[in-house]
Amino acid sequence: MNNKSQFDSIMLDWETMGTGPQAAVIQLGAAAFNSTTGETDERQDFLSDIDLVSSLMLGGYTDASTVQWWRERGGFPSTGPARDLRQVLIMFAEWVKRYPSVERVWAQGASFDIALAEGYYRSAKLECPWAYHAGRDTRTIYDEAKRRGWTKPKADVAHEAREDCRQQIKTLMSAFAALREQVPKS
Repeated sequence: MNNKSQFDSIMLDWETMGTGPQAAVIQLGAAAFNSTTGETDERQDFLSDIDLVSSLMLGGYTDASTVQWWRERGGFPSTGPARDLRQVLIMFAEWVKRYPSVERVWAQGASFDIALAEGYYRSAKLECPWAYHAGRDTRTIYDEAKRRGWTKPKADVAHEAREDCRQQIKTLMSAFAALREQVPKS
């Protein structure tokens, strides 16, 4: 499947220096995928390191416990030069436009990654590249699948935004498969 119009969803992940609603961001990753088949456009994933100061200038904040958490892990996984957050938001919006059929933007948790993205787009006075109703939460799907007997696969969390997106897509597709098995046939 090379047709970008077949990808109806994006998985989004930030690496941050805080855990609250305006956490300073240090990396953004995303992957386009087909929510029926699970196929990804892996060669075209989005990944960019972000200059922490530019995030702070747009209202981000750090918290000591998150900084300590990264220290204990030897720092965060850098993939290249850190870019200005505003520049990354523009680049990301251009990347999203490559997928005209995207209807859903998924993230781990209802009030973090997507809310951060939308908040930073507002702070930077840029248009968010998806509709206000596109946000979806993987954990809600996981919870419903668990209620029906699904066991979440064990996964290594890379804490590198692109790799985390790939793993979250696999886990989401596993939960979808379990939920489909539970749907009564008509």
